[in-house]
Order: sequence, then C-alpha cells, then structure tokens
Amino acid sequence: MNSLFKNSLSRIIRFHRHYPTQASRGFSRFGGGDLLPESWKSMEGLVRCSANYVPLSPVSFLERTAKVYRDRTSVVYGSLKYTWSQTHQRCLKLASALTQLGICRGDVVATLAPNVPAMYELHFAVPMAGAVLCTLNTRHDSAMVSVLLQHSEAKIVFVDYQFLPLALGALDLIVSQSQSKPPILVLIAESDESYSSTGDYNHEYETLLQTGDSGFEIRKPENEWDPISVNYTSGTTSQPKGVVYSHRGAYLNALATVSLHEMGVMPTYLWTVPMFHCNGWCLTWGVAAQGGTNICLRSVTAKGVFESIDLHSVTHMSGAPTILNMIVNSPVSDQKPLLHKVDVMTGGAPPPPQILQKMEEFGFRVSHLYGLTETHGPGTYCTWKPEWDALPLEERSRIKARQGMQHIALEEVDIKDPITMESVPADGKTMGEIMFRGNTVMSGYLKNLEATEEAFCGGWFRSGDLAVKHPDGYMEVKDRSKDIIISGGENISTVEVETVLFSHPAVLEVAVVARPDNHWGQTPCAFVKLKEGFDVDAQEIIKFSRDHLPHYMAPRTVIFEDLPRTSTGKSSQNGKTNIEFPFIHLVFAYLRLKFLSLSKQKLVPEVKTIAIPFAYDNSFGLGLTWNNLSGCKANTTQKVIICRMHSSQSGLIYSITENNRPKNLQKLPETDHSGIILNLHGTHDSISDKFLYPNFQMKFAKCDTYVRSTNVSHLYGLTETPGLGTYCTWKPEWDALPLEERSRMKARQGI
Repeated sequence: MNSLFKNSLSRIIRFHRHYPTQASRGFSRFGGGDLLPESWKSMEGLVRCSANYVPLSPVSFLERTAKVYRDRTSVVYGSLKYTWSQTHQRCLKLASALTQLGICRGDVVATLAPNVPAMYELHFAVPMAGAVLCTLNTRHDSAMVSVLLQHSEAKIVFVDYQFLPLALGALDLIVSQSQSKPPILVLIAESDESYSSTGDYNHEYETLLQTGDSGFEIRKPENEWDPISVNYTSGTTSQPKGVVYSHRGAYLNALATVSLHEMGVMPTYLWTVPMFHCNGWCLTWGVAAQGGTNICLRSVTAKGVFESIDLHSVTHMSGAPTILNMIVNSPVSDQKPLLHKVDVMTGGAPPPPQILQKMEEFGFRVSHLYGLTETHGPGTYCTWKPEWDALPLEERSRIKARQGMQHIALEEVDIKDPITMESVPADGKTMGEIMFRGNTVMSGYLKNLEATEEAFCGGWFRSGDLAVKHPDGYMEVKDRSKDIIISGGENISTVEVETVLFSHPAVLEVAVVARPDNHWGQTPCAFVKLKEGFDVDAQEIIKFSRDHLPHYMAPRTVIFEDLPRTSTGKSSQNGKTNIEFPFIHLVFAYLRLKFLSLSKQKLVPEVKTIAIPFAYDNSFGLGLTWNNLSGCKANTTQKVIICRMHSSQSGLIYSITENNRPKNLQKLPETDHSGIILNLHGTHDSISDKFLYPNFQMKFAKCDTYVRSTNVSHLYGLTETPGLGTYCTWKPEWDALPLEERSRMKARQGI
C-alpha cells in the first residue's frame, strides 16, 4: 500500500488482525486465520479462520452474478449490450491491464466520466486490482480537478472523451504548478471519430482492456477495512474533502440500499443518479448483487428517461429532486404514459410535499431517503406504513417528505443537542443535530485527521444537519446548522421558506439564504428561477411570502437568476460570490421543485381487455401470479388495471370488483368464466404494494389452464453455515420447460 493510505488511513482505521496467544487455554491458530476474540474464550473449541471468515467486499457480488445470471443482460447503452458473463470477463481483463501499468495494492485510480459502461466496469475492475477508485465530479473545473488528482495521488485517470479538454487542462496545471508527474491518461472513446483528432492521451480504454488477461486472479482485500473508494464531497460549504469508503462499508450499504429500493431479483435500473456521486449511492454494486440490468445514460433528459422506461421496462431509478423537476416539467411531447409502476428513490435535498404529491399523480412511486457522502449516500429512509394509505394525498405527501429512520446497515441515527449530546424530545418541534453511528459511516477524511476527529467527536458522526423528531420516531430535516437564519433573535428555517415559495405557480426553483442586515442581524434572501412563460416581480414574491408566512420569515430581497448546482442537486456557494450585496451566507440551500399541473393530460391509454396469467390458490381462490406481470397502471376513472404482457404468456381475461368473492372456492368450472366475480383486495398482502389503486374491477373470461400459486424454492445449507448456504435461483427461460423438467431444475441446490 502506498504512502497515501499508510500515513493517513492508519491513523483513521484501527483494526486488530491478531489476538494475543492463549495457548494455556487451548486457543491456537488454525488454517492461517486469526485467533479467537476475547469474548470467545469462555467457549472452547472455536476458531476464526479462512473457513468461516472472509473480508466482505462488493466485488463478490459480480463473481456470483456472473455464475447465476451469466447470460442475462447486465449493461445497456444505446445499441450496446453486455451479459453478466461478459461484464465479469471485461472487468477481469481491465484489472489485469491495470496491474500491467504498474498499479499496486492501495494505489488510486481516478475517473472523469458520465454514466457509461466503462464507468460501471471500473467500479469492479479497480478494486479487483487491489486499487482504490476515485470518481471525480464532472462538473468541476480544471483547477479543482487538478487539486483533487494531486490530493488523491491518482496514478491513472480514466477520462471520457466529452471531458478530455477538462482533464488536459487539469494535467497542465499539475505540471506547471507542482512540477510533478501527472497521472496516466486513459481515454474512454465511443468511436474512432471521438478521439482521432487528438493524441493527448496515453491509452485508449478498449485497446487497453484487450491487453488484459481474463484469467486474472483477483487481488482480494487483505482486510475488509481496506479502502475501496474515495469520494470527494460536493463542497457546498467549503473545499471538498476526500471521504474514504471501505470494502466492508460498501458491501453493507449496497445491500441496505437494495433493500430500501425494494429491488427483487433481476430489476432494471435506470442510471439517473451520477455514478460519481457516492459510487451511485452504492447501487453500482447493489444492482450486480441482484442480477439486474443497468440502463446507462450519458446525459439525463426527460425524453431519454421516458423512452428508456418504455423501451426497457425500467423498474427502478434514483435521483435528486432536480431530476424529478426536469421530468415533470418536460414538454408533453417528450413524455410517454407509464404502463407500469416505476419505483423512484429521491434524496440529496429535502423535497417539499408538492414534488411528492405531483409525482404520485404522475404515476411514479416515490420513496424518500437521506444521507451524506460520509454515510455512503443513503443513511435513513422514510419507510411507508400501510395505515398511511387512507390519508388524504396532501397529508401522505407531507409524511413522505420526512427522512424517516436509519436503514438496516446502520446501528443508530439520533437527533441530539450538539453541546450536551442529549437526545431531543420526540415532539416534532425541538431541533437538534442529526448524528450517525454504524458500519456504513465513512472510514474518515483522507489526509485530514483533524476534520475526521471533529466529525467523530463524542463517538458519533456529526452531520451538521438540523432536524426534529416526530412522535413516531421519524425525523424531518429542517436545515443545515450553518443555514439557519437568525433574524432579530428568531430562528428561520430556509427549508420552510423555500417550501412556501415553491407553492407559487410561477416558481420553478428557489434557494433561500441569509443576508446581513444592520438592524435585524440577518434577513432571508431568495434566489428564484421562474417557469418559462411567467413574468412576476420581486414584490409579488415577497407579498406571496407574507401571505403564507410570519412576516419576519418572509424574504426581503428576491433575486431572479439561475442557480448553480452540485452533483446532488444542492445550490453551490462557490457559484454565488459575485452578488450585489457585500456578503451572503449561501451554504447548502437546497433547490426545490414545483411540478407542472397534469390534471388535463391524458396519461393513461384507452382501457382495453387483456390477457394476464393467473393462479389458483386454495387459501383465497383465484389470484395473480405477480412475478409474471410486466407492469400495470390503473385508470382511476374506470378502475381497470392495464397491464403489458410478454407475448409468449397466456392466461385469462379478467376484471375484479371489491365485493362478492365466492366463499371457499376450491376449483373453477370448466365453462366460460365471464360471470365469476372475485375480490382480491385485502386477501393478498402485496396487492396494495403492487398496484397504485388496489380497488380495481376485473372480469373473467374463458381460460385454458390454471396453476397452483404456491411457489417452491430450493436452498441448501447446514446448521454450520448457518442454515441457508446456497440457493437455486430461478431463471425466466426455465418457465417454458415442461413441468417435469422444471421440477428437476428446481431440485438442484444452486449457487
């Protein structure tokens, strides 16, 4: 490991690999592994060794998926497609090529690229080579890129052709200012034309990859605390800091985020969150764990999003509220009706209720998370509760705007008084600082022990965000601690002011900051971007604010202009230095969104009868085979589910009403079923989750066969494993096999 991590991380990470020998008690080394922990010494016969301890690493996700889902599509980028087997082979080759260039364990490899296949492959290839991945924000200028390359001591930088001028400018600055050797530049090109005009690079990506060996032996981490990546903060309040992730943290957070996103096996994920931001919220690794398909987009446009959802049957996507704003405010000509539900995770800024309400009306199912670069991205999640379904839409949106509670990989998240470290009462009013503790908190700030110790003071990671805790334990972010405006002794939350301003029909984006005032100390100042076609002045915005807020909270200054953004959708302090008044405290003022009214847009196609597979179940009669559905959308007026099916599937035509389900239905008659009425609402736990509107109508038509809905899966393991060790993961192509052959396949123990 190079001096970068020897000198800095050794002071941050304390991991004891060996325990004192206890030969007198019968404890000894076994299989080259570690000795027993102190807590095991009361139980003789136990050892920790290579048989029962392997350092956690998300690289293992790719290794398994390449076996289980080898022929399933892994990456789609325009007309380019790879399978998981191909992706695995390409990553091995690239890792081999990196070692041939002299990359050693612990060296840093940087990237400057959008969401293209090469960017995805580097998330596996770099750690496979034992190196550390550093994904740089493509929105930085050359000066910042040069600073970060030098700070991280990157040996190689992979640059997409689109950002080649940016990278070359940064490398020139490194040479001219530090007289040091710049990193090796590898160009990521899409065609000969994209790079033939210049020779200002050392290697071309595909050419370099082909020099590697697909039989390369992976350099697995010696310790799960070994660094896997460095992510620089967006720098809304200061210069970016290098946040170090470990293999262990990345592994755990990837699985936690998959769980939050309710990703089943083989999802289709649309990349609308930058992979350079928190390693794509760790979903670069998480999608691989589920054998999913990655739909890559060079640039995110509303038209591209709608087309991708329609073409690839996208199931999941993520992004900051600015992404959602772009989608819903897009021209109608760019939009396509959603024929199936798409799960969207949003984070990066607290979305006002308006954004969530409009998204639900649009047909997406939006969930809200909260986190920081220092928590591997997602840290908390607003887990939805069934009893909230009956609330009015506006109230549901307000609840969904909360940040919820910690995910399964974090030990604890609390809201504390930063001075006394006492928890604030769960009254929904008392503000405190959000603090984290658990396995997915960063290892520390690279080469900045002082900042690390300050962030971890008191045994908790201090986020700097202020929130309240509601009686149900869910938290709600109110502001950054440095964003609170103190006017005449009163605390003003910029988030609350922004939420009100977003309700103005002319406002597209807004950020509220503090402006010095000789009398009050500080007063709110609003930066506003108007929707196209609207023309309002500052006085109208101020009057609107005073009509909906206490006067002391209303902005006294309104500035109309575009707002610079960081990669997370936050407004940037660095872009607001040339304003007309002498000083402004513009830190972490979030962009908020206001959606177009969709009330007059016909987003649901004409209702028509379709065929859907069904299942017979003795527990409640007739039910749906949920896994066979490609997707659905409800027409709220006629209450009919519209589903798009695979052409090879057959079944019956039906509608369901809320009433008159036959009691104790054991079998279906062999005649026409158009008169049979069943009620599935309330008899299947997943119905309300699977459909936007569970109270739909269904009619039965003549069908050929029916199958038992009980789904048997096969696993293998022992008490020593414990329990589950392997699993026979089912593949869709096996569905067409005869029943006897399917049974033989399912009898296997899998992988």
